Amino acid sequence: MWNGKKIALKKITVKENKFQKDYINKFINEINIISSLRHPNIVLYMGASIDKKNYYMITEYLPKGSLFDYIHRDRGKINEREQINIAYEIAVALKYLHSRNVVHCDLKSSNILIDDNWKIKIGDFGLSRFFSLEDTEESKGRIGTPHWMAPEVLKGEKYEHSADIFSFGMILWEILSLEIPYYGIDPYQVISLVAEQKRIVKVPEKGNVVIRKLIEHCLNYEKSKRPQCDEIVDILGKAKNHNKLYDSNLEELYDYLN
Repeated sequence: MWNGKKIALKKITVKENKFQKDYINKFINEINIISSLRHPNIVLYMGASIDKKNYYMITEYLPKGSLFDYIHRDRGKINEREQINIAYEIAVALKYLHSRNVVHCDLKSSNILIDDNWKIKIGDFGLSRFFSLEDTEESKGRIGTPHWMAPEVLKGEKYEHSADIFSFGMILWEILSLEIPYYGIDPYQVISLVAEQKRIVKVPEKGNVVIRKLIEHCLNYEKSKRPQCDEIVDILGKAKNHNKLYDSNLEELYDYLN
């Protein structure tokens, strides 16, 4: 509790070994990034504290937990209008991050949090980084959770903002299918399936036509062919205001994707 309000604490305890130093560096990196962000769809950073060997990061508390838990643990139902709203708010947050040259690098449903009013917020910036066109080695390597990762990241190749777009597509797939991506398959097998065999999850056959079309194009193996955040936000924003979300006449909203 802080000033009568519930808060969330992220804590690490420092020990004298090289692995802990890596954790501290990631912790400091996360604070550097999240402290520079202010957006209604980003978890609010409130401060940091060091107490002897304990490091704390303080953020707002999101009582409804993560989107992952809501879908898979609580078996919560999400109607079509809510699916569009969730997708839109994630996309808006991602657009903001990319406008700040931040690549999240670990975008997945367990890092999408929900407040009491069903506002969607992106959290956990432990693997995130500031991106620049001059980056070389820093923008290479396998980071994140394989089941949501883009092929180029899985292969340890150079990646950029488009890697987040792929992960966003995986979250959309999850929202529509209500399944865990590559459930029961271990991370190394996922790497082989997606990065080497190009066997990416199939677009659900049923569900909102706009979301299905976005899944198809966000999950493109070729990163240059994935849509930009601006385009995604524009499409979902129009879909939010459309009376018949399942209407096949929505095709004009994503003509550029065909």
